[in-house]
Amino acid sequence: MVINTNIAAVQQSRLLRESSHRLSASIARMSSGSRLASPQDDIGGLSQTINLDSQVTRINAAISNNTNLQSMLQTQDGYAQKAQVALLRMNELAVLYKDNTKTTEDKALYEQEFNQLEEYIWDITTKKFNGTDLFFTKGQVLKDSNTDVTTLTENNIADGLGGGQKTNGEDGEFKIDLVFEPNTEGKEFTAEHKIVFEEAANRIEGFITGDLTDWTVNGEVIDDVKIIVKYENAADSDGIGGSFGAVNVSQYRTDATALPVVSEIYLDEADVEDHLHPNGSLYGVVIKKMISSLGFSSTKFYSAGVASGTTYTGAKAVAKYNEATGSSVTQLPLEDDLGGITGPPWVSASHWEENETRGGVAGFQSELMTGWLGGKKNPLSAVSLGAMEDIGYEVNYDTADPWSGPTAISDSGTGDRPSMKIDSLASVRIALKNLANSRAQVNSQLAYTKNINDSLSIEKENLTAAISQIKDVDVAKESTNLARKTILVNTAMAMLAQANVFPELILRLIE
Repeated sequence: MVINTNIAAVQQSRLLRESSHRLSASIARMSSGSRLASPQDDIGGLSQTINLDSQVTRINAAISNNTNLQSMLQTQDGYAQKAQVALLRMNELAVLYKDNTKTTEDKALYEQEFNQLEEYIWDITTKKFNGTDLFFTKGQVLKDSNTDVTTLTENNIADGLGGGQKTNGEDGEFKIDLVFEPNTEGKEFTAEHKIVFEEAANRIEGFITGDLTDWTVNGEVIDDVKIIVKYENAADSDGIGGSFGAVNVSQYRTDATALPVVSEIYLDEADVEDHLHPNGSLYGVVIKKMISSLGFSSTKFYSAGVASGTTYTGAKAVAKYNEATGSSVTQLPLEDDLGGITGPPWVSASHWEENETRGGVAGFQSELMTGWLGGKKNPLSAVSLGAMEDIGYEVNYDTADPWSGPTAISDSGTGDRPSMKIDSLASVRIALKNLANSRAQVNSQLAYTKNINDSLSIEKENLTAAISQIKDVDVAKESTNLARKTILVNTAMAMLAQANVFPELILRLIE
């Protein structure tokens, strides 16, 4: 037995300290509800919960994004329902218009209502959702916590509402994939302008009838042609007037057709915003550029029938000119001067001559595919459709605008935008069919998005359960531990008190 060192007290002090630490940890777990009240409680578990928590956070964000997309799709369908009501009334008006007991004045009133309803439908397609173009915004459904996405196609009810100008529109026929991209400054066409491109695409899809072979470009399968539309960069703009923009065919098919498969159209923002759109002539420029992007003003056009750089000898176009004018010419004049623009022969020879007479054939005046556009009425003649057939497309001449030869430029009428005609019940039926397809697509995407969100919710539930197994305290188990550790602390304190008294027993030996 020793006096200076109380080994028993030191031991009991250590045991008391350990029991007190365990009791404190148990109390912390009970009060916080977490097994990991302190990081050292379970270092591996802590690391795992951090990863799982971040995954749950990403799932919550994905569900939120998908819910917003659902709201947008529901809004799209709501507007589509309004368009459906308008189309059904237009369908009724088209039948009433054929009533021979109605006077000219009665029919004029029917036609007025018909046209107003069509304008209402086009106006719907320009609506926005939280500042974004409602019918021109591609939705993205986040499928999992790794932000893997499915991109939904644009749900544009204007796509297919080509009216009397688009009398085919069935799957498997000629399709134009319009892709609107911002320029390097981030500027992109507004919904009001995109609608004009859609109308022009519908018009072209109406007169080109043959389906081209799908073509793969950089891993992307394209059916039948892809047209990328951008504003010119500010540095390339010449302001209002001058050049309205440019067309570039960036990819041709390498098969026997050698037709364009990817093209770009660049328009001057100043011209679009402050000149073409306000005065109603944007459509004429857009469809002219789009037809050019399909090969009208390309090397393909040049090889199809351009002779000596200033005349065109393509058989189909020449035949349609003779049919329209009662002539028997063998060649047609092409533009030989585009305001001093120089370059390969097809730069100046890419349009019909407008105002000069060459080889006894007068310039085409107001025809759409002349070098310059004047006024709002610029008919697309069977002659231009003939040139497209010369290039290699299958065309429907019944969709050509009336044209019987050079005519004066006119601003009268409603312009050359395509529209449904009250005397063409077929155009309304096609519009209704396309709208039904659009609504079916929107609602299928709604169902898909809902299913993805349901799956994400289940994944979140399972992850949360896994996190709970690691983090959350088992109260029943921990309360038992707390009682045991409380007893141990109390016992240790009592034993320490006894150990501190132990040296006094030495005095009995001294006595």
